[in-house]
Amino acid sequence: MKTGIANRANVSVWDELGLLILNHMQRGYISFFAAFFLISGTLLAQAEKVYVNDMNRDGIPDTMRWESDFGTSFGYTRYTLSDGKSGKQYQVEKGGCFCEFLDIVPITEPMHPWVIQAFEQQWNREKKFTTPDPSLQWLISGYLNNKKPTRNPYFSQIISPSVKWEPSPITIPPSYSIKVKGDTLQRLAGWFREYYLADWEENERSASPPLKQAWLIYYAHNLSPQSARNPRPDFILTDSTDKYQVYTTGHGVVVQSGKSYRWVFISDAMLTDGPEKLRWFSIKNAKIVGDAVIIHHSGGLAGGEHIFVADIPSGKVGRLILDPSEPEYGMENLTYILRSNQLILTIPMMEDSPRTYMIAELLNALKE
Repeated sequence: MKTGIANRANVSVWDELGLLILNHMQRGYISFFAAFFLISGTLLAQAEKVYVNDMNRDGIPDTMRWESDFGTSFGYTRYTLSDGKSGKQYQVEKGGCFCEFLDIVPITEPMHPWVIQAFEQQWNREKKFTTPDPSLQWLISGYLNNKKPTRNPYFSQIISPSVKWEPSPITIPPSYSIKVKGDTLQRLAGWFREYYLADWEENERSASPPLKQAWLIYYAHNLSPQSARNPRPDFILTDSTDKYQVYTTGHGVVVQSGKSYRWVFISDAMLTDGPEKLRWFSIKNAKIVGDAVIIHHSGGLAGGEHIFVADIPSGKVGRLILDPSEPEYGMENLTYILRSNQLILTIPMMEDSPRTYMIAELLNALKE
């Protein structure tokens, strides 16, 4: 029998955290040391808030109550909306690991438009989006077009997002949600079911109907985490040629050509093995060579470092195999230089002499 984190009456917040960490350990995402660090270093806290207002304008006050459990690496918020006239209650829950840009909040029962609006106001504070902005489009398309080739000589992962060039300026949106359903929802939900013990996961004893629609919440503000101790602009120009300029954020890489731009990489824990917290920057640097961008990526305390190669014209991006015996894992203290049409990579823990890759061969391997 599978166990869902949603069984809050029988599962404590400590159990939830333990299940989440155990799941990561089983798939090799975090080591035993990192798991110990997360458990021993996690501080649990709770907060409760109440908002009373006539949200459906029937002359009787309605009540929105939300309770939050959170620690250093995760957080959950349970929302309960009570109709003041009928007494009917609606409940939803959002949250999870602070390593993730995306959260799926199921809509498991029919809701009046005013109920949907009341919930959406809790996570759409600045602007309401009806379609994904370019960065969210990259993430969604990246998840839906992600594969792990078994015989590619260079790459252990190839992401082929279907994104287009956008007119400048480049912007980072506020955090927001959109509704998803159908094939997009089912395929995204599959990722969450595989990597986490999701609230709405079906199990052998469950009689609940299949998930038909949900809110996809996008914590977009984390693309460029702001800190008073480390102030920085949203986009930093890290390299340029006569043809392209490459900008980085805390977790993303954007290429601009003339007056147009496109996202070529966004780090997310499930998709690219990003760091345990989004406030830890994952993009170490990004350099242009010809029509390629070489991205030096950090997976945080447990994820090591990776090299991703992005093909600008096609939008494809691949994770370079660093250790053939463990293609999924990152290494430490990677350094590289670009010389003519070559990537020269040094991996101190594995070998003394650098590796040399021809950029043309790497880009050709991305066509798989």
